[in-house]
Amino acid sequence: MLGEILLSCFNKNGFINRRKVENEFALNNYSIQFRKSYNIDRITNCKQTRKFEEDDRNDVISMLPDLKNKKILDIGFNVGRFTVELARRGKYINVTDFKLSSYDKLKILKKLANKSNKLISVRISDLTSINYKSQKFHLIFTNWLFMYLNDEECYRFLNKSLKWLEKGGYLKFRESCGESVTKLYDYTFDSSVDSLDKQNIPIYRYISVYLKLIEEIRIKDKNGLKWKYEITICCVIPTCIEKAYKWNEIQLMAKKVNALDGDMIPDKQELLNNIADNWIISQEATDIYVDTIERFFADKIFLSEIKKCPMGCVDDPSIMTATIIYQSSVNPYYMRICPFNMPTSDKSFIWTNDEDRSFFKSSLSIAEKKKNSSMFFSYSKKKIHSIFEYATKLNIRLNGFLAVNFLSDNNLDFIDEFIKNANEGAKIIFLESYINNFDKKIKLQKIKCPFVAVCRTRKIHKIVVKDKYPEGVMKYVTSRKWMLIRISINEIKNKYI
Repeated sequence: MLGEILLSCFNKNGFINRRKVENEFALNNYSIQFRKSYNIDRITNCKQTRKFEEDDRNDVISMLPDLKNKKILDIGFNVGRFTVELARRGKYINVTDFKLSSYDKLKILKKLANKSNKLISVRISDLTSINYKSQKFHLIFTNWLFMYLNDEECYRFLNKSLKWLEKGGYLKFRESCGESVTKLYDYTFDSSVDSLDKQNIPIYRYISVYLKLIEEIRIKDKNGLKWKYEITICCVIPTCIEKAYKWNEIQLMAKKVNALDGDMIPDKQELLNNIADNWIISQEATDIYVDTIERFFADKIFLSEIKKCPMGCVDDPSIMTATIIYQSSVNPYYMRICPFNMPTSDKSFIWTNDEDRSFFKSSLSIAEKKKNSSMFFSYSKKKIHSIFEYATKLNIRLNGFLAVNFLSDNNLDFIDEFIKNANEGAKIIFLESYINNFDKKIKLQKIKCPFVAVCRTRKIHKIVVKDKYPEGVMKYVTSRKWMLIRISINEIKNKYI
């Protein structure tokens, strides 16, 4: 950080601007003291965050899009922890805190930032009265905000924030998640938000509840156009897994996009009922079901294949590598891959991306029990490119990409992006079912690069019968033929690059 500050202080003639150095160091030092001024361990569900605060902060910042010349809203309770980093990346940042006692500290931060030519404005408000012009911001940044809002306030904020964002703008969300119950600590924050004027008692909601709410929100602007949030990627915080064995610290990016003309504006009361009751019951039923299953018939097939893939980075052993398991939402639950049965090492982990919100949350609950820090999870639906983009930001090399029936409802259009992140010897491996040769041909036509397809019908039929799968599962699986498709990145490079 100090090196970056010095580099930013050279003028166009190559000389250091002494006053700029002094201002930058004053801002940096105050920012450090600001972050130390409150105990984040009392705020988060992960009670060791203060020990690795910088790594945690870097993880949150690393997911952000390009913010050059962009306007940013940093909003929430105890705002300021990320403000300087955001100001260094964007053109202008509006800091809005719901906590009255934060104002004096934020005013000092603003003064120091403005001296360093960083445009920051500070505001104290409550959620009921706060408002901004439509399409004002490219990024709305929140950190541990929703856990201090009641259900109606969450709904209200998501509607407002969608209006405040410009088209293609982003909502950045980071929360402590868990059960949909309050945790009774003696919080005495002095928020002026309606439901929090006595105490700020955090609500650790299921991440699936947040995901459903964000994706359900619709608004109509003054021109009659409808808008919604599209979640590009949602995942656990890497540092919290590595250093605290916690999978309940979650971050996501949601993009403002056009909704379909036929999309209905959701009924507020219906959504609130879902948040408080229906979605919770549904999630708990999924958790019970998922918790009873420890293996899938595809595990044995992929396990034998993944052993042939590299486990460490060939070019640089210090770089982390990952094997991506992509779980499609169109598959029934038994047609998945269990990440906990796949091999890992100190420098190689399993990255499971789920297209189903409930299964994503259930996987996090299992990970909390197993405490295997080599298990990473994300949620992204039809946004495979976002996964590779995030892998690049984390400097992760990919050993493989595994999926069951991926070609049933997807095209293989990510080869170039996979190659950019691929480890030497990496492979894309699909297990695909088909009814007849025409069905098989349709799937194979989606592959525009060298591949090998081998029959696995007899082996899979044998697995489901030997392991005594339920009758309905056996009937479905054995009524289909199966092929394993291997795509070697080395072969693609040798042929085309």
